[in-house]
Amino acid sequence: MFQSQRVKHIHLIKVPSDVDKITLRLMDAQLDTWVKMDVALHVFDFKEVKTLAPEGYRSFAKFKQAIAKSPTQSIAINVGIKLMRQMSADGVTQVFNPVANFIDYCRTHGIVISTQPAVNPEAPALLPIFTAFSAALTNSLVNVGVKPGARYVRVEHYSFENGVMGQFQLELKSGSRTVSLVFSKDSAVGIYNKLVGAALKDINADVEDQMMHFLTALWNASKALDVKNPNAELFPEVFAGNLKVVVQNKNGTVVMPFQTACGDFFLELTA
Repeated sequence: MFQSQRVKHIHLIKVPSDVDKITLRLMDAQLDTWVKMDVALHVFDFKEVKTLAPEGYRSFAKFKQAIAKSPTQSIAINVGIKLMRQMSADGVTQVFNPVANFIDYCRTHGIVISTQPAVNPEAPALLPIFTAFSAALTNSLVNVGVKPGARYVRVEHYSFENGVMGQFQLELKSGSRTVSLVFSKDSAVGIYNKLVGAALKDINADVEDQMMHFLTALWNASKALDVKNPNAELFPEVFAGNLKVVVQNKNGTVVMPFQTACGDFFLELTA
């Protein structure tokens, strides 16, 4: 999956280790949001990339073309020698615009660098929350198989053409937080089919009910946290269809991605 974070005038995008058809669909779903961002520079970080499928060039070229008439620039950093040779041999170096030194590039192009994110996704106060919720989701999806990813900060809105999202308010003694689970259509339907042995093609009421089960699992797990009222009732909301996920806090939202063979989903927490 593509993890992204905005720091001041720079939009940092961590490219996944294997750029294939599945990850490219996730990228395509986020392109419009990225293009509309008011930033000076988009930075694609290839540090973890092992394979770059040639069919992936189209998505990057589409993004490059979409920002061509704006002052926003786009570069790639941490591109390994093997990938550099691949890009050169395939004539797509200009599409990715790899640079040797990110700091030097910013300085020569008048871009102010700030490396301090709005919130720390590894903050000690967040650890027990994500530990409890990650365990709850892993147990709920034991028959699917789920792998939690590294937490990061999201500061920009994003959209799904079709998806399902559930959320509830978590009242802790340290403050109120919004807990959200966000699935694309493919991941929501794929996980539901795997859990119950169905063959659905689209999101329906049963898939939305499954989201309620996940939210209930998180709510039950929250009882072990420092909540204001352990006897409070759950009042969840579930949204399905075309989604625009809005970052509600100016300091950003802390996101934990989860990978499954059926597709990825996100656990998000306002900080």
